[in-house]
Amino acid sequence: MVHVMEEHIEALRPLEKDIGPLEEAIKGIKSLTDYDNCVTARTFGFGTAQDCYRKTSSAMVLSEIVTPTLFVNSMDDPVVKHTVIPYDECKDNPNVMLATSACSGHLGFFKGWNLNQWLSEPTLDFIFCLEDYYLSLIHISEPTRPLYISYAVFCLKKKKKKK
Repeated sequence: MVHVMEEHIEALRPLEKDIGPLEEAIKGIKSLTDYDNCVTARTFGFGTAQDCYRKTSSAMVLSEIVTPTLFVNSMDDPVVKHTVIPYDECKDNPNVMLATSACSGHLGFFKGWNLNQWLSEPTLDFIFCLEDYYLSLIHISEPTRPLYISYAVFCLKKKKKKK
């Protein structure tokens, strides 16, 4: 991680106002938590990485979700560990469905070693079960990135009741 930060040190220079001299700050970074303690927490006004994680967790608002929502997480995700998944909060809200897989890594969801993703099938099954909603598509393109990125975001909209 330090090697990656050293390669991009000039792009990270604006962070120095929050974290001090970059060369000193990145010496002790060995993990994502170290990075969050050093950079993320300081940049966004949190005391520590744990303070940041606790205050920004989706668990804080799960009880307020009123639109059917599917959360997908892998049990071997190195970034969002299975130990922090808010199982009880998900179970307590009938609008929330949590799906976990044994091994997909972080945002992987691949079928074996090819580039086919398994996530689309259960996601479509979830959507087709929602009789009171229709699907709205928002297409987003990001031509300003080094590699042209184009992806779709789907939003569920409540159907209007017929009188």
